[in-house]
Amino acid sequence: MIARRRKTFLALGAIIVAAFVFVRLREGHARGIVATNVTRTALAEGVELVEARLVRRGDDVGHLAIVYADLDAVDLEIAIDDGTGPSNGIADLLPGALLVTNAAYFTEKRRATGLLASHGRIINPFVARAGSGVFLVEDGRAQLLERDSIDRRDFTRAKIAIQAGPRIVENGGAPGIRGDDGLRANRTFVGADREGRLLLGVAYMTESGSAKGPTLYELQALLLEGALAEEDASLTPDFLLNLDGGPSTGFDLRSKSRPRRYAETTRVHSVLAVSLER
Repeated sequence: MIARRRKTFLALGAIIVAAFVFVRLREGHARGIVATNVTRTALAEGVELVEARLVRRGDDVGHLAIVYADLDAVDLEIAIDDGTGPSNGIADLLPGALLVTNAAYFTEKRRATGLLASHGRIINPFVARAGSGVFLVEDGRAQLLERDSIDRRDFTRAKIAIQAGPRIVENGGAPGIRGDDGLRANRTFVGADREGRLLLGVAYMTESGSAKGPTLYELQALLLEGALAEEDASLTPDFLLNLDGGPSTGFDLRSKSRPRRYAETTRVHSVLAVSLER
């Protein structure tokens, strides 16, 4: 009887210790990178910029910059940099656009790894083994399609279609990243918020080297919880797709009142541009 009680106490003790460690790990993760000092700036009717400082262990380490836009207030377009001419990066492309960011993943031969479509033109076809999601704007609505649910779908009516991944936030606001792989990088992401607005932004670190950026798990937490949700729950994503990041992450906002330039460190293949409807 005594031995049995001792085993029970030991088992309970192990459970308590494991729970304590789990909680401390979660707390440590939560303190990894957090967003603070959220600001909101109207750029045009139906278009706003949301910014925050990114802080790790009390030190400023980077910036979160997201443009939210009503889809009837903007036009979207994909442009290709084929690498044959001189370029200062995305800042040179589509000079009339309000915002230009990097877009899809690409190969060493400068080909998109998955679907790219712009205003009904198929730039690169859908690839069944490429990125796990497709960001689609069609008939005035933004959507996230799961790669494995697409079967011979026609994208010639799409204003924009970009295949990338992973899906950071699933449709309906559910977390898409289940665990933290510890891989840090600058991040570019696209999706829609709870009101159906376009959501296009970057998490860009000012520390030495882009590998100091958030993990995908941390990015998910930054956008679903914390300062952004506390500022306005409607700012949190209804769905979110990860675009090409790391050295490809670039964000060029050409607003006269609030210009922002976070430069990529490699020449990208495709860019996504947001222009004001005229």
